[in-house]
Amino acid sequence: MNNFDLNINNYSVTELEELLTLGKVYNEDEIMNKKDDICIKIVNDNTLSFEMKSKMEKFFDNVSTILKNIKCNYIMWTAGIFTKYWLI
Repeated sequence: MNNFDLNINNYSVTELEELLTLGKVYNEDEIMNKKDDICIKIVNDNTLSFEMKSKMEKFFDNVSTILKNIKCNYIMWTAGIFTKYWLI
């Protein structure tokens, strides 16, 4: 894991989804749960330096932010209520 590519620009959206093991349809809670699961594994990995753990956690924070922004980027006015529509 020490040679993990931490440049988020080197990944497509599909690859980011695969990193979090997300299916085709998912919501914000699933993104956060998957990210949290990965970060727990990172923190508990004794083979990683503190610096690498910090970098990887930051990377996965960015992954989750990107996916949340992509999947939930439309707000529609429907029957007087704002509704979020998830893209697939």
